[in-house]
This record gives sequence, C-alpha cells and structure tokens, in this order.
Amino acid sequence: MAPNAATAAVTGDAQATNADGSKGSAWARLHGRINEVADNFFYRLGYWVATHPKRTLLISLVFVIACCFGFANFRIEADGEDLWVPADSLAKDQQDIIIQDFDDDGEYAAFLVESPSGSVLTKESVDAIWELDAIVMAVEAGGNTYVDVCPKELDGVTCEPPFRGITRFWGDFDTYEASVTSDADILAAVNVATFPDGSTVNQLALFGNGITYDADGNISGASATMQAYALGSDPDEDTDLNDDVFDWNGAFQDAMEEVTDDFDVVDVYYLTSRSTDDALEESVTGEIFLFITTYVLMVAFVSVAIGRCCTGPVKQRSWLGIGGVMLVIAAGMAAYGLNSGFDIPFTSLSQILPFILVGIGVDDMFVIVAAYDHTDPSLAVEERVALGVKRCGVSVTYTSLTNFFAFLLGSLTSLPAVEYFCLYAATAILFDFFLQMTAFVALLTMDANRQKAGKIDWCCCFTSKKYLQEQERQHQDGIQRGVTLPASNGEGANIGQRDLNLKAEVHQLSPIGRFMKDKYSPSLLSAKGKIVVLLGSAALLAAGIYGVTQATQGFDVLDLAPDGHYSIAYTDRARLYDFDIQEWYLPMNVYTQDVDYPDVTVQAEMQSVDAEMIETKNVDGPLDSWLASFIVWAEANTTYSANVGTSGGYPVYDDRDTFYTALSAFLADEDNARFVPDVVFDDEGLIKISRSDMYLVNLVDTENNVDALRDTREVADQSTLDPQPFAYSGVFVFSEQFVVIYNELLSSFGLALLAVLALSLFVLGKVTIVLLVCLTLVVIDVELLGFVYHWNLDVNSITVIELIMAVGLVVDYMVHIVHYFLHQDPRIPKDARIAEALGEIGPSVMVGAATTFLGIMPLAFANNVIFRVFFKMFLVIISFGFFHGVVFIPVMLSILPDRLVSNSAHGEGTASITRHDGSKKEASAVVVDGATSA
Repeated sequence: MAPNAATAAVTGDAQATNADGSKGSAWARLHGRINEVADNFFYRLGYWVATHPKRTLLISLVFVIACCFGFANFRIEADGEDLWVPADSLAKDQQDIIIQDFDDDGEYAAFLVESPSGSVLTKESVDAIWELDAIVMAVEAGGNTYVDVCPKELDGVTCEPPFRGITRFWGDFDTYEASVTSDADILAAVNVATFPDGSTVNQLALFGNGITYDADGNISGASATMQAYALGSDPDEDTDLNDDVFDWNGAFQDAMEEVTDDFDVVDVYYLTSRSTDDALEESVTGEIFLFITTYVLMVAFVSVAIGRCCTGPVKQRSWLGIGGVMLVIAAGMAAYGLNSGFDIPFTSLSQILPFILVGIGVDDMFVIVAAYDHTDPSLAVEERVALGVKRCGVSVTYTSLTNFFAFLLGSLTSLPAVEYFCLYAATAILFDFFLQMTAFVALLTMDANRQKAGKIDWCCCFTSKKYLQEQERQHQDGIQRGVTLPASNGEGANIGQRDLNLKAEVHQLSPIGRFMKDKYSPSLLSAKGKIVVLLGSAALLAAGIYGVTQATQGFDVLDLAPDGHYSIAYTDRARLYDFDIQEWYLPMNVYTQDVDYPDVTVQAEMQSVDAEMIETKNVDGPLDSWLASFIVWAEANTTYSANVGTSGGYPVYDDRDTFYTALSAFLADEDNARFVPDVVFDDEGLIKISRSDMYLVNLVDTENNVDALRDTREVADQSTLDPQPFAYSGVFVFSEQFVVIYNELLSSFGLALLAVLALSLFVLGKVTIVLLVCLTLVVIDVELLGFVYHWNLDVNSITVIELIMAVGLVVDYMVHIVHYFLHQDPRIPKDARIAEALGEIGPSVMVGAATTFLGIMPLAFANNVIFRVFFKMFLVIISFGFFHGVVFIPVMLSILPDRLVSNSAHGEGTASITRHDGSKKEASAVVVDGATSA
C-alpha cells in the first residue's frame, strides 16, 4: 500500500468457510464479527488519536486533574480492627454490646521487665518496677494523669489495680516499702493464692514460662514479668474521655521511650492499645524512598528498552519511555484521587499499588510500541499508529479487563483492607488502560513525527541532516516490503492486508524475536523439549499440591509495622515468655444478658456454661464469677442463708426484691468490690447484663485462635438460656478473619476465573483455547498457594490479594501468546504459527515480565515484613506466569490437535471497506475464523 493511501478498516460481510467449503459455525461467525467490530473500533481510535495528539493529551490531562480533586477528601485508615476484621463480624457486634454496657473498649498500657542476669523477683528489680509504676502515675497529657483516665472502683475515685502486675501483691508503694526489706520478702509475697483484694493469683499470667521453683514447689525466681494498666473509655467514640485516653497513651509511650535505657537491673519494653495503629500509620508513609527508587529504575529501563538507545540520536525515543512512565504515575494519582473522593480510605497496603501498576502499565507500553514497529514503515505515521492500535487493541484490552475485573470482584470480600486495596487497584488499572490507549498513543505519534522530521530525541529543536539524507536515499532506492506465504496447495498466495498487518516480517523482528522464532521455538517444540516441559510442569504442580495440603493460616498485624518499631520488640519478648497480652492468658469473659437471674434454673445453667468453657482446650482459670461468689456469700450470711434453697445450693428467694436486696448487699461488701463492674443494671434496678472472668491460653498460632473462637461459641450455642450467652475476648475480633479466609479466597478466585472465562470466550473464540487458559490459571494459583508453604509463609488476607493479582498478571503472559497465535494464517503449519507468535510478541512478554520484576524488586528491601512477603509472592507469580505463558502454553498448543486450537475456518469472500472519508468499496478478503482481511 502506498504511504498516502487511505487504508481502510474492515467492517464487512465476508462469510467464513471451512476448508471443505462449508460455512463456519454460528459461534465462529459471531466471534469473527465481534473481532471485526473491535478491530474497526481500535483502528478508528488509533487514527483519531494520531491525527489529534495534542487534543488527546489535553483531554487526558483534564481527566487526571479532575480525579485529583478527590484528594480534598483524602484520609488514612490505620485502625487494625477497621481494616482486618470482617465487615459482618459477630465478634465485632459483641464488642459493641460490651463497649455500650461495660464502658470497656480494651484500652490498656503495659510494660514488660526482663532481668538480663537472673530473676526479677529481687528487691532491686521490684524497686525498679515500682519506679516505673510511679512514672506511669506521673504521665500527663492535656492536663490528665492516670487517675483521670483509669477505670474506677466503687467509690468512683480510686483507680482499679493493674489487671496484671506484680505490684498487686502489695496494693500500694507504702505497703511495699513497709513490708519488704529483702529478696526473701519478695518471694514470700508472690507465693500466695490471692491478692489483697481477694482476686485469685495466676502465676503464669504474671511471670510466663520463665518461672523457677524450689523443691517444695514454691516460686524461687522468674526471668520476666509484665505490668498492664486498664484505661477507661466511653461507648460514644467521639467523647472527650476517649480522646483523653488516646492522648494519654501517646504520652505513656513517649515517657517509656525516654526511660527504657535508664535501668541497669532490668530491660524495659512497652506497649499500648494504640501501638499497632500507630505502627500501621507510620508504615503508610514509610516506603516513599522505595517508590522513588522503583520509578527511577523504571524510567532508566524503559528509556533503554523502548528508547532503543543504541539506534542513533533520531531513532532512539527516550522521551517516549519517560512519558509512558509518567502516564503510569498519572493513572495512579487519578485512581487515588477518585477513590478518596468517594471516601475510600488509604491504607498501608495501598502503598503497594504503584509497584504493581508500573509493571502492568509498562507492559502495555511495550505491546503498543511493538505493534507499531511491526507495521509497514513506508506508511504515513497516522496510518501506522492506527494499524498498530488495531493490531494490539484487543489483546491489551483483554489483559487490562481481566486485571480490572479480578480486582473489582475481589473488592466484594468482607475484609475491609482487601476491599479498599482492590478498589484502588481496579480503578488504577482501568485508568492506566485509558491513558495508555490514548495519551501514550498520542505521545507515540508525536515521537514518530519527530523521527520522520529527523529531529534529535533529547534535543528535538535540532534536526539531523545525515538522517534525512539517509531516509531520502532509501526512498530513492525504492525499498518495498511485502509478504507472500505458501498456500495450502503449495502455490504462492498473497495473504491480504489484514495478514500483512498481523504478521511480523522477519527483518522487522528484534534480535530477541528472531532468537525466539528461529532458535528457541524449534528447540521447545521438539520431542525432547516437550517431554522436559511436561515433566517439569508436572513436578511443579505436584510441589504446589503438596504445599496446599501443608499450608497454615496466620496473620500478625505487626508484620505491617516498620522494622525496629518498639511494639515489635515488646511482642517478641512477650511471646518468648508466653505472656503476650494478645496470646497468653488473655482475659476472656462469658456474658449473659436479659435472663431471669433469680430463677434457679437460670443460675444453674450460667454456672454450667462457665464450667464447660473452662473444659475447652484454650480456656483456663482461675474462674472469677460473681454468681458463684454470691452463692457462697449468701450461704454464709445469716441474714440470707435461710432463703438459700436446697435444690443444687442456689439462692432461691420468695420474690425478686429479696434477690436484688441480697445482691446489693453482696456488692456493697468491700470484699466483693471487684465484682461491681461485672454486673450492669437497667433503669429499673434489674440485671441487664453480667459477666464472669476466665482466661484464654496458648493462642500461639492461628489454629488455636480459631479453635478457641469456635469451641467457646459452640458451648454458648448449646446453652438453654434465652437469649444465649456469648464468650468474648479482644483477640476474637481478629481471629474471625481466619474463620472466613478460605471461603474468601475461593470466592475471590472463582469470581475472577469466571470473568476470565467470559472475556476469553469473546476475545479468543476457541472454546478449547479458553479452557486451556482457564485450566492453566487454576494450576498456577494452586502452585502459588502451595508455595506459600514452601516460602514458610501463612495463608491470610495478604494471600487473598496475591491470588487475585495472580489471575490478572499471569493471564497477561498467556493471552498475548495465544492471541497472536490465533491471528496467524491457519494455512501454514501449526508449529510455524507458534514460532511466528513467539517471535513477534514473545520479546514484549519477556520485557513485561522484566519490568514487573523491576517494579517490585525494591519491595525486597522494604522496612516491614508484609512488603517483603509481597516481593516473595510476586517473584513466584512472575516466574510461574512467564513459564506457563512462554513455555507451557506453546507446548500445549503444539500437542493438542490443530482443529481444537486453530482458527481453521478460512476462505475467500468479500468485505465492505470503510475509508477515512466515509466512502466504501468491495474487496476480496481472507477470512480467519470469521474475521475478514482485505
């Protein structure tokens, strides 16, 4: 075709016929028509952009700026419960009840002391603990000290004692100072069964597994101990008290940071209920350097790869590569802005998106540039751009939409952190697709016009006369390019314009493309090559299946914290001694509400539930029950003992007034003051809700967390009380994600797979090919999930995100190869078509894998565990995706019968060709599976 010809887009009516002359199937004709429409659309899009590049860039810029107005509503979400707890969490609902009725939001401040040389049960060490206690009491924030934010005893003035701490053995410092003069006095004080307030001593909760005992079984030493202070809260999250508690906790952290190195006899670690959220907030902006590093590396790489830096000052296109990377950044900014505008919060995981997006965006850039480079250089720039966009439009759209729908459907999860990440990712990928197909094509057009004018890449105001003279010489020599392929009868046949534009000429292939076509493909598709690939694939799948059977669940929110954060240091020591607030001897309560408490059967069932809870494997005593103590008290009290019935020994009264009178007297007794917070009365003076106290133990892994949650709920569900009681501990809120994680994983993957299936049917057409792609996708995700175990990682919310990403990313590697294979002329041998496809698009797939790896490589040096986990899993995704796309899929295409994998329907027909000026003409056409070429 002449350079100035008005090359047409095919819109016509050619009929597909099989080799025997029969018409193709209805589906083949429909698929062909869909491809015609798509090709026509992308041709026209490319031509319009190429003829209006500046207008296109302006529209794109306005779009990005408009989206960025959403940053006015930008907010960061760092609350662990709001991110990692399922939206429909039963534990969260129960927590709301507890906060409302008990004013207990689980706020605390704690420090842990460890003796580096021996035992903390010495006078010198305990003196240091009392000194730390004094520091806690002196902490001030906004005019509030500990006494202003602590939960109060019955008098409304005195702070409750620390809910865990060695100082409880004496109650106050004056008593300690008066009674302790030696290490022996310390040991005598801790070897008792109850604290001075009557509460039962739990030695393991106080000293963990670092206890040593003498011959008589008494405590003789302990390597560490912890002191934990409860803080008050208000059911209304917006009250001043909650703000005061939050601020005081921050001041506590500052005070502890200042004194941790001031003690010689003990090492001090500290933690508060806000520490995790603070750590997450720090991590949100903690990887800016990695972001900058990634994009600097990508600019350098793209400038070399797309820029063709060794081809001379005119042909190189470094600015095009830089512009493309800037468009990726613009897509990310627009996505962040739009999501912020719709009040989708920014989280620590949102930082990972730029590392993902740059790989996807740059991959599309290479495919677009490769498609342009494979057009006839003698054509006008606008024509080449239009044909290039037509050539790659369906492929780029398909891979972009699979990524988009994978993340969009992944956002249907009940886990908020995953939902927010997927919404950001889906939007960013869609915007990147829009900008690549418009703004980048505009930049490509402008760069091509620069080259045509002989202007130098880095100094476009200068023209290279040498380059223009060389171009003129080539034009005068009349270099013409064309392709003639052997027909099925062995005679030469002109393939037609569509095949000319969809088939790379040998001299246009890159060196890597020529290698993949001439060297790699014959070796891969040889008998030995196929055997090696199939055996290797089987071994990889076997390793994946084994890993799936061994994989375990687990997620530590602190993995999102920056390395070296004080909360990590505290947690490591606490876990070492088995008394982490989050794992060992965590307080658990059984709550009973809206029942007839004076009823003997109700009381019997309440105590039965408590006893059954203690019998479960992850619940331990001491049980501290107001009801059990009330019964003992009533039996011993002469005023009420006569009213105690003999049926099971439960207090049975003639009327409720007597019951509540006795209960009031019981709670007013100083010895029973600790039970006052455990019973909540309504406006009529009746018990609204009450609780009994016990401990969760051995929550060292996710399995035990889930077992504790399920076992305690099973006990509660079997209760005859109406309404049924419930067991609650703060850890249950986070444990609930592990109850649903596999369902979430399978649901997200299943929906993404359905999206791939639906899109593939319309884009690829061949059912066999679609099934091959989807089956390979399942295999890759099985292998990926298996390598979670081989990497010594856990299945958790992060895994769900990674598997969602894998669906989109690995499809990229497979579908480009398959799509280009299907668009080869079916009259040439199948292995030759595979080689042609690998030679043409293989280098772009290879570069795409390299850019994705380059994009995520800085994550290996991230300052938190989760980002490094993302790097590991990304490495597996890239490796498996590339292997299956460039190795496994070509082998399977070669092995499967040609009639199952090829667009074998072809024939001669006529097509209606629409010129740029709107006129039409009839032309002979070759039909490939219903798609015409003129």
